[in-house]
Parts: sequence; structure tokens; C-alpha cells
Amino acid sequence: MRRWFTSFAISGDTPVAADAITWERSTASSGSPRLLLHPGATAMENITEALTARCNFWHGLSSEIST
Repeated sequence: MRRWFTSFAISGDTPVAADAITWERSTASSGSPRLLLHPGATAMENITEALTARCNFWHGLSSEIST
């Protein structure tokens, strides 16, 4: 993970480290990919519609519960 961040910091763009994951461009038909940062298992994952709905629900409440 350290090499991944260092590669990103140096290039300012898609990481260029040999073991870096491939960043896929997001399109309307590809959903909303997210980057999972797990030591030894960094990967891209598409966010499901169910997760998007849950996030939108909690985001909608955030202004009401923030202090």
C-alpha cells in the first residue's frame, strides 16, 4: 500500500508502481467504483445499487444529525 501511495504522490495520476491496481474510468454504465484500501489486498470494487441507496439515505440525514 505504501508503494501505491508513493507512486500516486510522485506521478499525481494513476499509480505507476509495478504492483499497482488498475484504475478503471467511471462511466454511467459502469456504476460507481470505489477503491478498497486493505493491506495486501488493495482493489477496485463496483458499488452496488443497494449500497448507493444506503449511502444516499444516511447522507440525506447528515444535515439533521450534525452538530
